[in-house]
Amino acid sequence: MMRDYFLIDGALVYETLCAHSVFVDTAASWYACLMPGEERRLAGPILIDMALLDAAGAAAQSAVAEMMKAFPGKLHCSALQSGSDLIALAKHLQRFTCFYDENFLLLGFRFADTRILAYLPRVLTPQQWGEMTSLVGRWVFLDRRGEEVVLALPDGRESLVPENKQFKLSSEQLEVLIDAAEPDMLLDLIKNGPRETKNHLYDDWNLAQNCVSTWRQSGSRNREVLLQFAKKIFSSNGRALQKRDWVSFLTRATPQDVVNS
Repeated sequence: MMRDYFLIDGALVYETLCAHSVFVDTAASWYACLMPGEERRLAGPILIDMALLDAAGAAAQSAVAEMMKAFPGKLHCSALQSGSDLIALAKHLQRFTCFYDENFLLLGFRFADTRILAYLPRVLTPQQWGEMTSLVGRWVFLDRRGEEVVLALPDGRESLVPENKQFKLSSEQLEVLIDAAEPDMLLDLIKNGPRETKNHLYDDWNLAQNCVSTWRQSGSRNREVLLQFAKKIFSSNGRALQKRDWVSFLTRATPQDVVNS
């Protein structure tokens, strides 16, 4: 029998979580915090068992309903089905909440943020993705257009033999994830958070992606140049992208050059 779960990126809705006693309560049995360490428990992935939530009462259900609306487009939430109970699934997924890079630096892995989750089937190795999803029967989320995305799960993952070593990502894998996250990081700097209004989640991201692509084509590695460029493009609602050859201009531009352009 499959059980239904929500997986939440706590960092994206941290203030909302902290405002509700049902999430502050460490004795609650209808959800599990996956991030190790008491002080960081609500800032990491949070797994909610929907059947246990139904039995937890009105206060818990109301808090979850509010939390579900706390980030535009529900990009902080995905839905899973698994034959495993909450304790077993949480213990399994906890292995992937942190990873070592090639310099043996321990880093948090934001796989509950669907903007990152979307890239994992092609960024992780087949072994890594197979191990991560070995207890998952179905994994879905909404993209920036509000359309359902069903993640591709490897065949035979249930019988995959786990590698007996610490989960880690290579420098190449990290580079792909960092590149993919660049438009969202840029939006965090130039907007007051994502907007819920129709199409803005996608349109803003797409415009930010165009800014990043133009900046990369120029060969510039100055992120302050990228920031000032994006501010100019967004202030014109994208029209300034067509006004000049930005690739050539940004090649040698300073941040002040962009401001004055």
